[in-house]
Amino acid sequence: MNIAYLSVDDPKDFKSWSGLKLKMLNTIKYLKHRVIIIGPLKNLMRIPFIINREIYKKVNIKYDSDRKFFLSKIYSAKINKLIKDKKIDIIFTSDTYLVSFLNTKIPIILWLDTTFKTYYEHYFDKIKIHKKSFEEANQLEKLALDKSKKIILTSKWAKDETIKNYKISNKKIHILPFGSNLNDMKKNKIKFNNSNLLNLISVGVDWDRKGMDKSIKITEYLNKFGVKTTLTIIGSKSKKKYPNFVRQIGFLNKNIKNDYLKLKKLYLDSDFHILMTQREACGVVYAEANSYGLFNITNDVGGVSGMIKNNFNGKLFNLNTSPKYIASYIYKIFLNKKKFFHLKKKSLEYYNEKLSWYANSFHLQKIFSRVLNNDN
Repeated sequence: MNIAYLSVDDPKDFKSWSGLKLKMLNTIKYLKHRVIIIGPLKNLMRIPFIINREIYKKVNIKYDSDRKFFLSKIYSAKINKLIKDKKIDIIFTSDTYLVSFLNTKIPIILWLDTTFKTYYEHYFDKIKIHKKSFEEANQLEKLALDKSKKIILTSKWAKDETIKNYKISNKKIHILPFGSNLNDMKKNKIKFNNSNLLNLISVGVDWDRKGMDKSIKITEYLNKFGVKTTLTIIGSKSKKKYPNFVRQIGFLNKNIKNDYLKLKKLYLDSDFHILMTQREACGVVYAEANSYGLFNITNDVGGVSGMIKNNFNGKLFNLNTSPKYIASYIYKIFLNKKKFFHLKKKSLEYYNEKLSWYANSFHLQKIFSRVLNNDN
């Protein structure tokens, strides 16, 4: 099968969508399909829109510099030329605006965490959005969704929102979560912690959105309960001073070998992954944590439930659940070493069976086959 992989940037670059595009690319290649990469497609025509974005940012108005009719038509025209003389069975992309004006009979498959309107309303509800920019981007999204043969989303939440916002047929949408951005670790072994030292890890770049202060409060309560607990925060840093049990690592670049190895070791040395996120479309970090046998402690917001099966590979709490209550939950599990180890084991099993790219590949192949066979 010949698959054209469309990408506005270089999908082989680990920086592209935090490595997700590379993982998708490798998953398709794993299935032994011939992949024809169409991209990167970014060009200098974007500059005026980027300037607009930066100007509006200064007055706290969100402006989308990528989803433009003008740019989309340029991209589509270029793609049409590049695929014209190639035998392509399926067009695959996560950049919806690349196909909004694409003139082709080749079936299109999209793989997204969520769709545009949901993304903006979920992440930026308290920030003013440039009205014309929003409307233009939303129309491009609708064109792409209507044109696609199949839409893959990472959660039921994203699916329900897409059907509601864009009137898309239920049969057109499939749910398939993203895997880990670290290497798949099918043979990873779980560490049994028989000590009274509890190590928590929290991975996220946006301090406030990821709820780091609440995670610190939970850690404080655990120490008050008598369990010596540390919290290692990766990705973001705060200028505030915190107790000694808080360790701020800052951002680790997975493209740099030493940073990558350091991140892996920090996961291995931890007992729970805690992320009290306030907004989340998917959360690949949950798969990363599960790949090391870490049980996730998090909030039931957005598309998190697409990654977390409650009480199986993680615990979902309401946003307003108190830090003390969450700390009490962790405390009880940690004291029951048998249950604690069982949850770690289930977390790794869930990753291998449901969240790894290896597991995803078989479901993706079924979707490809259905598209080629014109089977709904």
